[in-house]
Amino acid sequence: MSELSVDITELRKRELVYGDMLMRFSSGLTRIEREQTMPVVQIALYAGRTPEQKAALAKAVTKAISETAGIPDEATTIIFQDVPKHDWVVGGVPASQQ
Repeated sequence: MSELSVDITELRKRELVYGDMLMRFSSGLTRIEREQTMPVVQIALYAGRTPEQKAALAKAVTKAISETAGIPDEATTIIFQDVPKHDWVVGGVPASQQ
């Protein structure tokens, strides 16, 4: 069983993903603005990693995105979610019991 889950969402300015819904917002401006994309990476993993481990992982993921997709490092956002093993359930069985 994997202890890491990664979701990568690419958004345009004025877009928000909530669950499986994509919401678009209008700026009310009359001129057309150039849309810029940015990846948002959500990483869920078992709780217990140190800030240093997360920083190293964030750096590696950011570098991989930059090198493979040609996206500048500063455009990538990474969000970590620490999940206790008793809250990570696969096949009806918590990871803490596997």
